[in-house]
Amino acid sequence: MKKKEIDYRAFFAIGVVFMGAGVTFLASVNKGLGAAFIGVGALYMIIGGKNKDKWKKVKK
Repeated sequence: MKKKEIDYRAFFAIGVVFMGAGVTFLASVNKGLGAAFIGVGALYMIIGGKNKDKWKKVKK
């Protein structure tokens, strides 16, 4: 079984989505859940950003 490489660009993109959801939840629904989403989003963005040199190339 081949081991797949991790796509760190996807980590960064997922982090952006979590940050957006966190801001929305923080402003309107639940402050605790919003802060948690922002924290998870920041973590994903840090992981993706630290490994930017390993981002897969986009096919055009």
